[in-house]
Amino acid sequence: MIKSMLIATLLLTSLNTFSMILAYVDFPPYSWQESGRAKGVQVQIVNSIFKNAHIELELIYLPFKRAYQDVKEGKIDGLFNFYQTPERMQWFDYSASFIKNPLVIFKKNNRQIDINNLQGLKVGVMRGYTYGNEFDNNSTFTRYIIDSHKSAFLLLKKNRIDIYPCDYRVGNWHIEKLSLQNEIDSITKPLKIMDGHIGFTKGVHQKNIQKINNAIMNIIKSGEIETIIKTSPDHHSNQPSSK
Repeated sequence: MIKSMLIATLLLTSLNTFSMILAYVDFPPYSWQESGRAKGVQVQIVNSIFKNAHIELELIYLPFKRAYQDVKEGKIDGLFNFYQTPERMQWFDYSASFIKNPLVIFKKNNRQIDINNLQGLKVGVMRGYTYGNEFDNNSTFTRYIIDSHKSAFLLLKKNRIDIYPCDYRVGNWHIEKLSLQNEIDSITKPLKIMDGHIGFTKGVHQKNIQKINNAIMNIIKSGEIETIIKTSPDHHSNQPSSK
C-alpha cells in the first residue's frame, strides 16, 4: 500500500514538473554574471517567481540581441527584463509586470534640463532599447546610438551627448563604478515608469505563463518583491517613486 502510494506520488510529481530556459542579460544591478553565476535583483525575483509557480528554471547568460532573437525563434523559452512595444507584441507573449523601472534623464551636474522640451539636444540611446512610444517617436532631438551604459556615461562626461535616459538604479550603479558622482546626476522626475516583464516565445507557453502570473501576484501581495529590492546592496532610498 505504502509502495503504491509512493509510486502514485512520484508519477503525479513528474506530470506536474515543468522546466523553462530563460536568458538574462548584462543589466546590473538587476542582472549580470559573476564567476559563472547569475546575480542581481531581477535574478532573485525571477527565481522566486518560478519557485512559487513550481516550474523548474534554467538561466543562461546572453547578449540582449542574441537573447531577443533566440526567444523570437523559439530556441529558448524567454528572457528578462523585457518591455512591451507594439512591434514586440507581434513576436512575444508577456508575463504580468513584476517590477517598476523608473526611467530618468542623466545629465551633467551643471546643466538645467526641461524633460518636457528636449528639442535640439544630443540624446544618447541604447541600441535595441525602447523608452516608451512617446520618446521613441519623438523627432525633436538628435539620437546617438550607444552600445553600452559605460560608453554613454563617458560620452556624457565629455559633453559629447547632452543627456542619457536610463533606468535610475542602472544609471547610478554605473556612475558609482566610474566614480562620476560629482559630475553626473539625474532629474528627479521620471521620464517614464517602465513595466518590467518576462518575454516568451509567441503562442507556446500560455499554460506556464498563467502559472507564472499567479506566482507574480502572490509574491507582490506578500511583499517579497519589495523586500528583495529594498534589501539589495545597490538600493537607493531616494530613488524616484514608481507609483
